[in-house]
Parts: sequence; structure tokens; C-alpha cells
Amino acid sequence: MKYDQTVIEHVINRGLTMKAAEMIVQPNLKRSTVASVIHTFRTENRTERKLNSGGHGCLLTELQELTITEMVRASNDICLREIQSKTDDDDDVFHGVNNVSLSTIDRVLKRHHV
Repeated sequence: MKYDQTVIEHVINRGLTMKAAEMIVQPNLKRSTVASVIHTFRTENRTERKLNSGGHGCLLTELQELTITEMVRASNDICLREIQSKTDDDDDVFHGVNNVSLSTIDRVLKRHHV
């Protein structure tokens, strides 16, 4: 955020209190936010936010998602279970994917507005 470096400048370099830095930087900035910025800077020597990490990667590739959407475009009355069975049977496109859940198929179709 923009105010992180300014908070560090006022509190650490100029020796102002957190209350004074809070009022100078942004009047509606909470003291807990200033304390959090200072704490992060002192312990981890950074002012930027960390990127999100953790979780698992994407289950399906873009080609696999495109294949699912093409199944629906080819036959509009296909149900999710039929798509699931076709993905289980198609080892050419869905190699390395053991089972695609119904909720995953639903999310893919919603993401592609199908």
C-alpha cells in the first residue's frame, strides 16, 4: 500500500509516535494498522503484501476446460454426470486426472459462461 513507506519513514526514521504518524499519513488510519506495518517491517524487513500462497494448483488445464465446454456446446441437453463419465473415459485429453467432480465441472461451465 502507498502509506506503508510513509509510516515507516515517520516512525522509524524520524522517531515520531504511532499516533503522530497515524495523523500525518492518513487521519482515518487506525493505530493497529500502523503497529502492524511497523511490526512487519521490523520482523520481515518488507512493506509489500505477500502473494497468496498455499492451496493446490489448477486441476484442469485450459485444453481440458475447453473440452468440457465443447461437450456442452455440442449437446446442450447433456447433464453433469454424462460429462463426468466422458471425462473419465477420455484418456487422451484427461490424462493424469483420475476423477473430475461434479462441482468442478459446474465451476468450469460457470467460469466459461456455458
